Amino acid sequence: MKYNYVYRITNKDNNKHYYGVRSSKVEPKLDLGIKYFSSSTDKEFINEQKANKDKFKYKIIKIFDDRLDANKFESELHKKFEVHKA
Repeated sequence: MKYNYVYRITNKDNNKHYYGVRSSKVEPKLDLGIKYFSSSTDKEFINEQKANKDKFKYKIIKIFDDRLDANKFESELHKKFEVHKA
């Protein structure tokens, strides 16, 4: 089975959020923040999560049957929260 999900990673220190989409054969609650730390190109962000897991909160927002619907929902969240301004 393949899981397509939209997630949010929150830095508890500064309350900044990262929204992303992921397709995985691993159940989301066993994937996000354990094996997978985001699709961000910011390696420092990913390394900080691995080194300081207590500093971050991981939330699976929604699971979808297909990747296209997950991508669309992630895009809607990006627009709603104006992530391009962050």
